[in-house]
Amino acid sequence: MSDNYEFKVAEPNGEDLEKVVAACEMMRSTLVMLFPDPKEHMTYGFTAAAMLAGVLYGAAIVAGIESGSSQRNKRAAKTVERNFHAGIKVAQKKAARMAQREGMVN
Repeated sequence: MSDNYEFKVAEPNGEDLEKVVAACEMMRSTLVMLFPDPKEHMTYGFTAAAMLAGVLYGAAIVAGIESGSSQRNKRAAKTVERNFHAGIKVAQKKAARMAQREGMVN
């Protein structure tokens, strides 16, 4: 097993941000199809996103890629939290750009 990699945080203007945002959009659009009610797709989306992070992390432990140590578990959880906050900023910037394009904001 090897813990010699760092978890990624979606930094504004980060090199992988476009790919991460594209993956998020794919998941979001799937949630909208499964749960058309906005409250439902938000509720299930929160659950699915957190669970997906855990499923991927658990699979990495089973594959021997990740140790699953208490320290690494805490670091993984902190990264999920930081990416949650980064996601809020991405959504706000996207909404502001769309509003500006549509002439809703000067």
